[in-house]
Amino acid sequence: MAPEDASLLISFVLGGRNDGYLGDFKWRLSTCINYLANNLAALHCLSDAEVVVCDWGSETPLAEALDLDEVARSITRFVRVPPTIARMSQKDSPFPYVIVQNAGIRRARGQFIAQTDSDILYPLGSLERLLGLLNAGSYLGTPLDKALFVASRRQLPLAVAQKQPGPDEIDRYLTLYGNMLKLDRLSVGFLAPSALTLMHRSLWEACAGYDERLIYWEWMDIDLYLRVTQRCPWFDLANSGVHLYHLEHKKK
Repeated sequence: MAPEDASLLISFVLGGRNDGYLGDFKWRLSTCINYLANNLAALHCLSDAEVVVCDWGSETPLAEALDLDEVARSITRFVRVPPTIARMSQKDSPFPYVIVQNAGIRRARGQFIAQTDSDILYPLGSLERLLGLLNAGSYLGTPLDKALFVASRRQLPLAVAQKQPGPDEIDRYLTLYGNMLKLDRLSVGFLAPSALTLMHRSLWEACAGYDERLIYWEWMDIDLYLRVTQRCPWFDLANSGVHLYHLEHKKK
């Protein structure tokens, strides 16, 4: 990652494949990106951010399959890994999360890079607090390029998500019930499960991203956190009002 590539404040990096994973994956991913982009627009911050989607092995590219509105399209870039290369790289793993995320992170142009899941909702107020934090220069006395940030998440219930609510319905539901939704507490010492992993690009480079030997599900995020927290402090952004929500889906 060359410093001159950091032309934006923040990059949101997501990954996925056009395969209907755990239900209507295309709807969840489209909703995630549209909701994020339109809240950035409401804050007049579209020029500060981008969304990078690593499309891992889709036969029909996600760029063609997702229902993104004009605002979302304007800030979204797709990194497509063709099926033949994907199958060779993932070996016997169904989805090598670490390789997928690293591919997107390497191509991010933000000073800060937020690895986030493909079905996380960023409400307007939370996004405003997040961007305000990144413009502050430090957090509780710690320089921003020397800190690891995660965010606890709450679950938007499956019964609600299955109805495929629009943005206004989502906002109303979160306003009424957001504080009462199930909270996924971070495991003591492991900082997981979280809704995002946010670091300055220099820290992503210093830790070399995710360990690409860990191509199977579980542990890859914990491994990253354990390595990074040997050199810098970590903070849960939920403690500063950055409340994020996961679109609950069918179990594996």
